[in-house]
Amino acid sequence: MHLGKCWRPIGIALAVLAGTCVLVHSTRCPVLAWQRSVTSKVSSSHDAAQAVAIGPNGEVFVVGCLSAPRDNSYAVAMRLAPRGGSRVWQRRITGTRKKGERCECLQAVGVDHGGNPVVAGSVTNVDTYVDFFVAKLGRADGRELWRYTATGLWSASDDEALAVAVDEAGDVIAGGRVEKADDDSDFAVVKISGSDGREIWRRVFPGPCAQDQAGALTVDITGDVIAIGMISQAVGPYVCDPVDFDVVKIAGVDGAEIWRRDLAGTDDYPLSVAVNGERDLLVAGNAEQPTPDGESIWTLVVARLSGEDGTDIWRMAVEDPLAEGPYLPRAVVIDNAGDAIVAGSYLATWIPYRRDLIAVKVRGETGEEVWRSTIADGYASAMSLDALGNVVVAGRLGQDLAAVQLDGKTGEVIWTQIVDGTATGEECANYRPRCSHCDEGEAEAVVVTGEGRVVVAGYLCNAHGRGSDEDFATIGFSDRLAGSRLRLKDSRADGSVGVLSLLSLDPGILAPARGSSGDPAIYGADLQLSNPRTGETTSVSLPATGWSHKRSLLGAQAYLYKGRRGDSPRCTLKIESGKLLKARCRGRGLFALDEPSQGSLAVRLTLGNEGFPYCMLFGGRIHRDRGGATGGVFSAVDADAPLACRAGPTTTRTAP
Repeated sequence: MHLGKCWRPIGIALAVLAGTCVLVHSTRCPVLAWQRSVTSKVSSSHDAAQAVAIGPNGEVFVVGCLSAPRDNSYAVAMRLAPRGGSRVWQRRITGTRKKGERCECLQAVGVDHGGNPVVAGSVTNVDTYVDFFVAKLGRADGRELWRYTATGLWSASDDEALAVAVDEAGDVIAGGRVEKADDDSDFAVVKISGSDGREIWRRVFPGPCAQDQAGALTVDITGDVIAIGMISQAVGPYVCDPVDFDVVKIAGVDGAEIWRRDLAGTDDYPLSVAVNGERDLLVAGNAEQPTPDGESIWTLVVARLSGEDGTDIWRMAVEDPLAEGPYLPRAVVIDNAGDAIVAGSYLATWIPYRRDLIAVKVRGETGEEVWRSTIADGYASAMSLDALGNVVVAGRLGQDLAAVQLDGKTGEVIWTQIVDGTATGEECANYRPRCSHCDEGEAEAVVVTGEGRVVVAGYLCNAHGRGSDEDFATIGFSDRLAGSRLRLKDSRADGSVGVLSLLSLDPGILAPARGSSGDPAIYGADLQLSNPRTGETTSVSLPATGWSHKRSLLGAQAYLYKGRRGDSPRCTLKIESGKLLKARCRGRGLFALDEPSQGSLAVRLTLGNEGFPYCMLFGGRIHRDRGGATGGVFSAVDADAPLACRAGPTTTRTAP
């Protein structure tokens, strides 16, 4: 979680049913398609994207915070193009207070039925200080269409919206906290007219102590609201611990309370909620439970509650013998089968302070655990499902921003993508000397588009002339490239003599980091051609001895391959980040064009150990396609990126 003077830990995540030079280390991972960073130009800044949403045409809406002088901050929202990530518009959002301390940030974003982004967070206003804030922005230009603010009972209150959703009627639901006294906040949910920003109803659930808040919410198919949050309980004078795990169902029409559940243990933190097709709830949180010997254990609690009255249908607890501290289940999603996947982290060891990432899938009907996946030294902030039911978890691995895809059926890792900022961990720590565990980056949100592209938002620690800063960052991933040209000539039907020429000018091409698992100069590479219709496949090995590392005049990563004299086929290949992938091969064993025609040909270049794939599919604009006993020719141009990257053989190589 990104922290700074003006940002508090959200602690709760909304879950629903579903440039700068960087280095990327990958294992069977998608290519980094684009990356956009924004810095506030304030020395030692703490800038971060906090949430991301996808519009109806694939547009990317990102919100977060940028630093201002004297440890202040202001809220920012932007729209990015779906493919290249270019900035369409950016809007700075502020309150009426122009001088003095300003702590403003956007924590959540949704999209209405017209494709307009709805943002939620806080702004600083005259007289009322930091206020609960919601606004609708114009899709085309980011112009503010309306804004809504709410303030607590205290003149210097610190109020904030932490979650937002849009119902079927187009009205907006937001949840968060409002203060009634200094550092004494209440759980709050409001419904706002989607057309003009008028308040329809407001519900505040006061607790006897501080730190009450609604941090996640969703809307069921009838328009009723389910909000999950924390309400402290008094256990003595001025003592507001432990915290209770509260779920509230509110009537969408008038804000009346339908039911309320307190899933109490001794120390409970609700962190995520989703609604299944039967209108039942799946909730996840952390609980500290007492043991017979007077000690306590930490458990990850997952429960299915009846949508009618909030009673338990089932409840299960996940325990890990390595856990020495609380679980933080930051996201829950429901797949097409109605099963729930929960992702988060747990404290693995107090000294040194380290968390391990954990993801658990449970049966929606019974609560039975299906699989469990853990990754050492990781932290999950968000999760999303792709069209195949696989899970993309985003957060941090080690000290770096990371995204991991898990197989939805088995929980096995499909790929891992780690993105480094341009500053080292030591450089990040130098400008934050009080920080004992400084991170170079972290993803705070993730979505998977309809095209299967993964978009993560968070922050990266980058080096600037003034030092090292945490920059607001949005990153798009894809393992599919557009192809510019493929020409394959086979002078004999058995493929004994052939010529291949391949070119891609896709700007999303990214050469892997030098020394990483994708470095072909250490582990080599494979070039594979296949016919999707017949299944015929041939592969050409490109050993590490033929590869060399280069840099372009602009400093972009590049690799060159040159086959040895006597190789057959003998290949040359060049990869340069953001510019091109070019290959030419001549000799035996390329591909046999023995059918009358091919229809289409797929190309997959796999770099490094266990596979860094680049996939192309040529078959749209075909100039020539003939074959037979005497050989043939296949020539195609301007191929769009394929819908999926066809799996190639997994090869584990060791450095020579």
